[in-house]
Amino acid sequence: MSVCEKDPPVPADVSEYAEKQTTTRLDGSLDNTGGPPRTPTQTCATATVTLCKDVDTNLRLQKAAKILLKNQKPSTARAPDVATTRLDPQVEEAKKVLEKELGKCIELPESNTFASSLYHHLAPDEEIEHFLAGTDVYNSAEHRWALPKSHEGLKEERMYKPLVKLLNAIFQWFWHETNLRKAVDTHSTQLPHKEFADTNNYSRPDITIKAKGPSFQLPQDKTIGYSNMATCFEVKVTNQGWSVVKELLQLAGYARQIFIQQPNRRFVRALIITEENFRLFHFDRSGVQYTQTINIHEEAHTFVRLVLGLSSLVESDLGLDTSIKWEIQDGRKIGGTLTTRNGNNAEVEYRLAEVDPVSSSYKIRDRGVICWRVIDPKSGDIMLVKEIWRAEDRLSEDFYLEMAKGVPGVVQMISFEYNRGDTKQFRGFDGPPPSDFRNRVAVRIVLDTEGKSIEHFKSPKELLCALRDAIDGHRELSLKNALHGRITLANVVLGKPDAPPGYRGLLMGLDMAVLNKMDASNLSAEPMAITEIYQSIAEIRRVHGIHQNPLAHSYLDDLESFVYVLTRIMYGYDQTLLCQLTGQILTDNFSCSMLIAVAIVQDLFQLILHSYKLHQLMLT
Repeated sequence: MSVCEKDPPVPADVSEYAEKQTTTRLDGSLDNTGGPPRTPTQTCATATVTLCKDVDTNLRLQKAAKILLKNQKPSTARAPDVATTRLDPQVEEAKKVLEKELGKCIELPESNTFASSLYHHLAPDEEIEHFLAGTDVYNSAEHRWALPKSHEGLKEERMYKPLVKLLNAIFQWFWHETNLRKAVDTHSTQLPHKEFADTNNYSRPDITIKAKGPSFQLPQDKTIGYSNMATCFEVKVTNQGWSVVKELLQLAGYARQIFIQQPNRRFVRALIITEENFRLFHFDRSGVQYTQTINIHEEAHTFVRLVLGLSSLVESDLGLDTSIKWEIQDGRKIGGTLTTRNGNNAEVEYRLAEVDPVSSSYKIRDRGVICWRVIDPKSGDIMLVKEIWRAEDRLSEDFYLEMAKGVPGVVQMISFEYNRGDTKQFRGFDGPPPSDFRNRVAVRIVLDTEGKSIEHFKSPKELLCALRDAIDGHRELSLKNALHGRITLANVVLGKPDAPPGYRGLLMGLDMAVLNKMDASNLSAEPMAITEIYQSIAEIRRVHGIHQNPLAHSYLDDLESFVYVLTRIMYGYDQTLLCQLTGQILTDNFSCSMLIAVAIVQDLFQLILHSYKLHQLMLT
């Protein structure tokens, strides 16, 4: 018999009480049928619990949702990380990732003067003429370099030796000193990669320009690598029939490693060289552009200038930021300085607390966020310098940091440096930039924090107090109409030792924040980069187009991200506070928010699911 078919019997010891008991119905009328107050009997035929569907309630919810959708502020577009099967993707997978990351590349027309306009300060035409007339690597009568002539059976291997000789002859003539720059045949040399996780990956550029100077250091246990490379040249022969896309992706892999292993790089330029022509590729934080093929023999002046410029002894010509300088001992960096400007536009020189940045960017086309720990020259305190290439149409982070001045739970700004250059000035456009180009502006911020993520906590109490204060800082920002939008483990940092309540944990990373009062015309066209492991379920569905009428990102999404930050620590560390996560179990490149949610306490997970069901109901 179902429990819904008949009321349970009234116990004998309450029957007398029941005869005297009068209760009040929900409609206000008296119920003197006797018995203690009981849950009303169900009218359904079984005891299965079902949600009652109130049509009027649904209609009211739908009407309210339509009004909300009509009046809500738009959300910045989201760009999820490109998924990979591992943190150190292999060559073919890495090329696919790069192709998607770089997006639409800019192919310059034949009439463009980008290549021919570069590096005239390094070699005047008259000096180049003297070189071409006096060197044995160029035949002035035939107007040809001493390279193999093109034919159907020509092999790439025949190009390496004469091309290395040609490049070193250029260095010797113009610089009279080849110790600082030297062309090296590396087509069979394994140059190790650096990735987010430990890796054994490597690549082999055909010709590497080995460099010495304050921005270069010897790689570990090697004499040549991406850390002491000015540029690289990839050699092909015309009968191979390589497409420009294949050439681009091969060079992009090398350029990416140069950006990673030379953290003060602003751009990378490289050449594809054949026996008949060459092509210039330029990589920066806005992506890549490349020229049409240029005849290497007829345009000898341009070729010489590009070789000198891409290998220049002047580090700024190479795209290196010379405001960061290292001290080199036995080929390795042992210390250094970072020079920036304060609010009065006066130069301030900081000692680097560590020779390597505490966080790096592993992409080419990206915000390129790099953080350095530095020592305050007056107080001796450790501070954080954050460098970023923001989209030109996005509000600068200093705007939000000014808004957060004096707000507990939010990192405080010491200074902000403007006018550090933009990617547009690197490109040398003859006229207005192409419509596909998105300019990025370099900024530098000095922050009053060491920038240590809460994953470096020393006790559970320290962790929870830090997280609590950061959440409170998020609330204060929300009250000022600022939405953080990118809560991650790296953006919740520990306060200073013995910090008072409110400052034990700090929220940082406001470079992707938005104002709640923005309308669509004020939003940046740049998609917001997200780390899916920390994103809310609704946000991931929104990014992947599962919602047809998605609500804008709100503070509720950020609060859910805080849950995932805590969950990652809870399930990633053992009782000794040692990290037990491996790249194969949990990575920032996978859509793991749902996976993490399953691991949370069941009640919390059920709450998230019920909230999500209500969200779906409002959109139907």
